[in-house]
Amino acid sequence: MTMSSTGSVLIWDSETKFPKTEKITVLWKQYVDVDSPQNVVSLPEYIEKNSERLRNQFLEFVYDIGHSKINGITIQQHLQIRETFSYWWMTLFASTRWHQSSQITEAIKLLALEQLLKDQSWSDLELVSGNQNLNKILMDFCAEQNKSFRLGSQSLLSKKQVKFPIEVMSLSFKAHLVLVRQIVRLWTVTPLRKRQNLSQVMIFDHLIRFDTNKAAHGEFASEYWNLLEPMFSKNNVKVSWTHQFVKSEKFPNQRVAQALLTKLNKGSRNKHYLFETKPSIKSVLRAAIDYRRLCISGFRIRKISSGFIPKSSSLNLWPLFQKEWNDSLFGTTAIRHCLILSTIEQEISSQSFCPLGVYIMEYQPWEVALIQAWNAAGHGKLIGVASAPIRFWDLRYFSDARSITPAGLETKTHIHFRPVPQFLAVNSPISRGLLETAGEPATRIVDVEALMYQYLNVHLKKEPNTESGILVLGDFFAEVTERILTMVQSWIELNQNQQIIYFKPHPANHHPVPDELLRGLNITALALSELFEICSVVIAPSSGTGSLEALCAGKHMISILDPTLLNFKPHKSMPDHLIVRNSYELQQAMRMETDTNKNVVQQILHLDPTLPNWRGLLELEDK
Repeated sequence: MTMSSTGSVLIWDSETKFPKTEKITVLWKQYVDVDSPQNVVSLPEYIEKNSERLRNQFLEFVYDIGHSKINGITIQQHLQIRETFSYWWMTLFASTRWHQSSQITEAIKLLALEQLLKDQSWSDLELVSGNQNLNKILMDFCAEQNKSFRLGSQSLLSKKQVKFPIEVMSLSFKAHLVLVRQIVRLWTVTPLRKRQNLSQVMIFDHLIRFDTNKAAHGEFASEYWNLLEPMFSKNNVKVSWTHQFVKSEKFPNQRVAQALLTKLNKGSRNKHYLFETKPSIKSVLRAAIDYRRLCISGFRIRKISSGFIPKSSSLNLWPLFQKEWNDSLFGTTAIRHCLILSTIEQEISSQSFCPLGVYIMEYQPWEVALIQAWNAAGHGKLIGVASAPIRFWDLRYFSDARSITPAGLETKTHIHFRPVPQFLAVNSPISRGLLETAGEPATRIVDVEALMYQYLNVHLKKEPNTESGILVLGDFFAEVTERILTMVQSWIELNQNQQIIYFKPHPANHHPVPDELLRGLNITALALSELFEICSVVIAPSSGTGSLEALCAGKHMISILDPTLLNFKPHKSMPDHLIVRNSYELQQAMRMETDTNKNVVQQILHLDPTLPNWRGLLELEDK
């Protein structure tokens, strides 16, 4: 990028073509074309080149908010609701998890923009954007920098901010409705059968990746655990399975889920449960008390809004996180998290001593509650399992180094350290490398086999075949899926294609796809293992694990980057020509010959089907 002659900056937050101008033009959600002028810079590409520094800066920002003081007391202390536990770790902000309304990407882009501008001599900034939060933040930023600011013709003016008391009253009203609903369920929901005690292992996961057909016939099968459950049976290990309800086509409500688990439990030695569907009076009352304490604390720390400024920055990011922050302390999220905590505490404390607990690790708030309850009850070893390889920008798995629990303190929880299990089980060398680089003690990380991906062993043994189908994988976000399909349609139009093209939507994306984007595509619900049998080329978003699976299966893998998201590139050694940003690059990648080295799978996943690492971790004999 070269300096403009005017010293002016244009922020183009649009997917439409940007205007030709002498200004420094910063593309907010576009990549730079090969013929773009030198005064144009793509913010997504800038982030890619400075990813390590920007990630560390954001994690430092989250840490600093938790340790910032109001009236001489840190935010973590203000939100302390147990002797050894702060609710801070259950807030949406502290959990740094990605969801459809997450503002993390926007925050990273703003930090990148500020760094970009520090290297330039600029006098004024023009913003073209429909993002009112961006409007507010950059307007205040320019005022702080004594620079001129104006909105472009396509921009939206910022809405008048709702006053804090009014917003809190609205959120609190909705939260109390949730609480009333739980109280009603005390009388309307059929109570669950009493849990069995004396389990040797307690396992916690999500009610997805669940084989409902086998369950209806009394057989448990889950993609999460595959070969592990039969191994428990052979060793006569008594297991209690607890599933977190997730609404889906298979399980539209909790009653359907409970009915299926009841069938599964008949005649079975090991029992399956949902996290309590009928709350107890005690858990509801405790949740109500915790919620009241959060509301009081939320009022005491309301001035935190003026402190949402990262270190060495002039950006106040409060408009991005205001909604989720207030919801975490006053709204439906607050009361739901309080109910989750009290329910899990009651469930775990009521169990006889259990020597081993295992759970799917995604650093969600319910997991934080589980760790707190497990340690408080004095149970044995607790293992968190990353079911898929960890990705660089999946911030759930990372913290500022100062908040990482020192080795040996897992059962001595301190509110200033992030709650963690005794062991983090990872199925990929990639995951271990990322965690160790981020400061996680190597002694806490254990290597295990990738249970969900054992089917890839079949493909690794096969010789290359002549399958010719093309598989397109959808993304969690509907907008990303549509951009991928638009690129695929461009490729179809330019090629006399004779290959069958399959489209597999993301299971969690239920938004309908426009018909014009589905021309020439065969929509399928087949499993990836079946689709890999008939497809030689896989086109996938960089954010999902499907690209990893395709790479390990020896497919011609093309990963599509989306400029509205951070780069979740599946594997650092993946050839650059198979990472595409636009229709032109997709055309080129489709013509490329690929010679995928199947040895790459050893760099990505542990796939030994005999599960020696799992056997060692769980202290099971080889039977």
